[in-house]
Amino acid sequence: MARWRPRWPLYYPQWGGFGLALQAYQTRSLALVEHVIHTARHLQIRLMCRLVKGAYWDAEIKRAQELGLPHYPVFTHKHHTDIAYLACAKAS
Repeated sequence: MARWRPRWPLYYPQWGGFGLALQAYQTRSLALVEHVIHTARHLQIRLMCRLVKGAYWDAEIKRAQELGLPHYPVFTHKHHTDIAYLACAKAS
């Protein structure tokens, strides 16, 4: 089987690590960011992390309702998400 090769040259930064998108609207976001930082430092590896406020809020709420979860896994007020986003950004 032939190996796939792009038809045009691709220019990417030299990155030898693993990348994550971290959702700040989840109630566990700060704990997750702290865990990722601790793990990366412990293993002496570089991780590319993109902190985002979150795009699936409605779907997360609906899923929690359908599953009958006692608590929502996301913040239910936008200003709580904004505060969590700032806290996560400062944690790095």
